[in-house]
Amino acid sequence: MAALRYFPTLVSGIPLCRHVLADGGSLSKEFITPSAVRSALRRQQGGKYKSRKDAEAAGLRRKEVRKRGEDELAVSRVFA
Repeated sequence: MAALRYFPTLVSGIPLCRHVLADGGSLSKEFITPSAVRSALRRQQGGKYKSRKDAEAAGLRRKEVRKRGEDELAVSRVFA
């Protein structure tokens, strides 16, 4: 079985076709459909959104941990 190596052709970060290089040295192109390109872009954007929301949730957890409890000698409790 021949080992294949894939080399993507990118235009503005969008893969248009893959070049398949077999052990024999022959180079062939495999066309990537526009729907596959759109799907890859949506998956990439979804990953960015997920990491952003995970960071936001982590920040809220840190904020909750740092929150101080209510003080017994607070001015509002002493002079209430």
